[in-house]
Amino acid sequence: MPQKFGSNRPLAEQEVDKLLMDGEMLDLYIKYSQRKAEDPSWEPIMPREESAVQKVIGFVSQYAIYLVGGFLLKDVVVGIAKKNDVDLPSWLDGGNTVLPSESVGDVASGGAAADTLVSSVHHLGDHIMV
Repeated sequence: MPQKFGSNRPLAEQEVDKLLMDGEMLDLYIKYSQRKAEDPSWEPIMPREESAVQKVIGFVSQYAIYLVGGFLLKDVVVGIAKKNDVDLPSWLDGGNTVLPSESVGDVASGGAAADTLVSSVHHLGDHIMV
């Protein structure tokens, strides 16, 4: 038998997977049999299958929670920054200005907007850690 699988790794992996699945099914059957022996009237409850609408609602609500959490986290960070007198860029502090437009070369080399953002984050991090 070792010679059969020695030269064919995918076949060996397939046989190992079958053995592991058989072991899992055997474990489930033993647990089922024990439960049935304890209570003969017991029947396993199968979960209902979700409809397409339920899946969409679950997906949308999950990402809505992420968005709300992001906004709340931003408000907390801005509040901590204001409490510690940290200068934030206007785009983070609720201002209507946008980052300065730069040429592609400036952005690739770092640019003023990236430097401002990095220095603001470092400055805010210093105040939070204190």
